[in-house]
Amino acid sequence: MTGVEQSVPEQTIGAAYGDALIAGVGVGLVASDADWALERVRLRPDPALRDTYDHAYGVYRELYPATADLCHDLAQNRGG
Repeated sequence: MTGVEQSVPEQTIGAAYGDALIAGVGVGLVASDADWALERVRLRPDPALRDTYDHAYGVYRELYPATADLCHDLAQNRGG
């Protein structure tokens, strides 16, 4: 929707993965210049769909303010 390429990493568990990297560097098991952020795939926007993206984003921009409080309420009271 933004027209910007997106890099999807091989590892998507984020924080725990980063914590492991920092710990490994801290105890000397991993080189300080190690790059664990390997790219799995690069998503490129399709210029032919620009009008569709723009329309969908416009709908989102109108819809979100009208439903934000409800969405936050649902998230906070989801139970379980």
